[in-house]
Amino acid sequence: MLSDILTGVLASAADIIVAENAEQGEDLVAEIRASRVDAVILQSAQPGTIESFVSLLRSFPALKVVAIDTTGRSGFVHQLRPYSVHIAQLSADVLQSVLRADLE
Repeated sequence: MLSDILTGVLASAADIIVAENAEQGEDLVAEIRASRVDAVILQSAQPGTIESFVSLLRSFPALKVVAIDTTGRSGFVHQLRPYSVHIAQLSADVLQSVLRADLE
């Protein structure tokens, strides 16, 4: 649902490298290192809780985590700054800017 919409929005941003449908763990860390992704999209039981992603964000300070709830209807964008915002509050342009780190 929401993951498909995000994939479509981000497909138009050729300069943003995204790991879609990622799962936390060693495979994700290896993929981030190998692909030098800008953002990961993953499911989370508590997408608004940044604590679940702090270790990953500290390992890759420029990374953005797009966490989608398990229903696929809601989510948050997290980054180390800290910066967390509910996805419903983002337009496609703002989402792309957040993932490019254009927002101050």
